[in-house]
Order: sequence, then structure tokens, then C-alpha cells
Amino acid sequence: MSDCGGGVVPSEEDFFVKNEIKTFLEYEICIRHERKLKSEYVDRLLKIISEIDQLEEMCGYEKDICNTSKVIISKVQFGMKWSEVFESIAPGVKFHVEDKPKYKDFLLNTLEKYKHEIIKCINNLPRLSQFCLAGARAEGDVSSVYSWWRRVEKRNIGKPKREWIVNANKIIIEEGFDDDWGGSVISKNSIDDDPFPVATPWLISYFSRMSQSDRINELHGLLRDDVISTAKYMKYIGFHKELDRIDFGVDLYFSNRDDENKKIKSMLEWLKNLFALSKSIAGEVIGLEQIEPALVGLMCWDARKGVRTIDQAVEKVMAEISAESLSENGVVTHDKFKGWQGEMNKKINAGKF
Repeated sequence: MSDCGGGVVPSEEDFFVKNEIKTFLEYEICIRHERKLKSEYVDRLLKIISEIDQLEEMCGYEKDICNTSKVIISKVQFGMKWSEVFESIAPGVKFHVEDKPKYKDFLLNTLEKYKHEIIKCINNLPRLSQFCLAGARAEGDVSSVYSWWRRVEKRNIGKPKREWIVNANKIIIEEGFDDDWGGSVISKNSIDDDPFPVATPWLISYFSRMSQSDRINELHGLLRDDVISTAKYMKYIGFHKELDRIDFGVDLYFSNRDDENKKIKSMLEWLKNLFALSKSIAGEVIGLEQIEPALVGLMCWDARKGVRTIDQAVEKVMAEISAESLSENGVVTHDKFKGWQGEMNKKINAGKF
């Protein structure tokens, strides 16, 4: 096979990548906010995750299979049953350990050891607790996200923002010779060309944690107070009705492969419909014009910790990202970056995007 050509085409996943960007920015703002006020609880939560990971490894359990830190923290944060915790972390996957009673004892002992500390951290980190803390991490590499965003901009030079492709897929067209078909065969393979570079914990929807009746009452209140429209109210009802009938019970060890494939296909179709409903409710997740100011503002805010003045922080970031190339006038760029740092400073103080 030989690569004959290729091109960047729109992806159906653009909405979800934009959601990743927004969630990333919200998390980065929240963790910096919490560090300003109660850094000891941020540090302790991350240390607990590290300690549980080390215990897991010492006891001979594979993190990719068990991921005990995620299990324990999800259990404490949401108070779910063990089966619900495992299902929420890896839908449809059966966890296999050689000695289940022994692993159960390990889980219970680890929970007992860290439960009260985890609760204390959660109670003292209200902004971070909007996220699924099982995936908590330290501050992300904002510069790598900025570099990714510059690549997105280059892919869309000359296009109006409404036509931008954020999550680009590259189509590789290959041509080869097949004797069975008596000639050349062309195939197309779509590959993820440039994914969003940093993983971020999920932002919790408080609706998803309510009972069905409480959720309907809450939505009724939002509708009554004109917070949401009748159309959006109906979409919310439809979305959560679909969510309530969730069934990820895909047995990866079915003896009948056809049955498994049918179930997986049905689940994927259900997810596709759920994503469509989610997208219709959310509308535009983040304005593309908001992304560069937020990323640069975060970088300048971070740089401020290592230098004496805001001007020096801005100059440091300008040098790191070769910002002179973005403007014919370095002074204009400096002032713009300084303004973005000021806006991000307000958001970090407030603890929200």
C-alpha cells in the first residue's frame, strides 16, 4: 500500500473537543483558585492518589485493571455502591483479579485508611469538588495546549470562525493491488491527526446526581423562573430520560460473538443519540475567540510567580511563545497579553471561567 494523498476534513467530534477545552480551562482556574486559599488540601489530595497507586503496585495489582485510587475516591465522593463505582470508571468492563476476597480486603483497608482525609479534602475544596476527583491532577501544561491551539489556528487560516475545524481528522487515501479483485483497490483510513493534549477530570452535572422526581422538580423551578425556555426544558427531560435507562452491561467475554457485536452496536447507537441530545442542550460550548486569551492569561499568571512584576511575566511568556511573530508591534502584543493576564486573574480569584 502507498499513501496517495490526504486532507483535513471536518469531524463530528468538534463539539466534544470544544467541551474538553472549556473543561480544561475551568479546571485550571479552579485548581489555581484552591491553591491560593487552601493549597495544603490540594497537595494532600494529590498525595493520597499517589500513595494509593503505590500501595496498589506494592500489592501486585495492575493499575490499568484495578485503578484503586479512582475506585476509592469515587466511592467517597459520591457514596456509590462498589458495583456502581466500578461501572462508572470502566463501563462494561469486568474486573478480573486472581484472588477476589484478598482484593476486597485491600479495598476496604485502603478505604478505611484514607476515607476521612479524602472527605476533609473534598469539604475544603468546593471549586475542585465540582469535578470527578478520581481523575484529579496537578496544574496542566498550559503551554502544550497553547501550542496545540496555534496548530488549530494554522489549519484554519483564512476561514471564518464558524467554519473552523477544531478536532481535525486526517484522511489517508491508500492504493494497492489486489489479485482477488483483479486490479487496484483504494481504501480510506481516518486517523486522529492532532488530539487535545491534556486529560482533565469530568465536570459533574448536579442534575445527574438527583433522583428522577427531584430533577423534574428542579427543572420545573428553572422553567417557572424563566432560567430556561420551554424548548430547553423538554430537551433536558428527554436527555435525562435517556440517561436513566443507561445500560452499559456489555459482557466482553460472551461466547456468542454475534450477540456481543449487536449489543455493542446498540450501545454505540444509544450513545450517539445521547450525545446529539447533549449537544442540542449545550449549544455552543465555548467561543473560539475566548481560547487564546484564556491560555495566554493562564501562562502569564503562572509566570508571575517566578518574577517580580506583571510586565516581566508578560515578557517571559512572549519570549517563550515567540509572540513577536503574532504582531508587527511588540508593544501592542505586550499590552494585549497584560490585559489577558488581568482578566484571568479575576477569574482565578472568583474560581470560575
